[in-house]
Amino acid sequence: MMTILWGTIVQDLMWTKGYGAVSGMLSFPSNVAKGVAPIAAASIWNFTRGYVAVEWTVFLVSILSVTAFFLAVRVSRHATTALRDISRLRVQHSYIRHEDTCRTK
Repeated sequence: MMTILWGTIVQDLMWTKGYGAVSGMLSFPSNVAKGVAPIAAASIWNFTRGYVAVEWTVFLVSILSVTAFFLAVRVSRHATTALRDISRLRVQHSYIRHEDTCRTK
């Protein structure tokens, strides 16, 4: 399921230009986590001598990841909306200046 979403989510939430670079940057934290997770889980188990702490750690990291994802989507949408508003104002301003130039001729 994730491989299907991965190809579309970058284009839907971000942009299509530089798709490979953006996709690579987004996959870097995931790849690091996949490498560090077994060592971290073994260290937690070694310290506590049980899996309960490991399960709670995985749960809390998952909650933190979901929260960060939704926060990033929200910030991205607000930034996109602000950029669109700025673009509209620039277009309107240039249109008004064009009308003023035409009237003075």
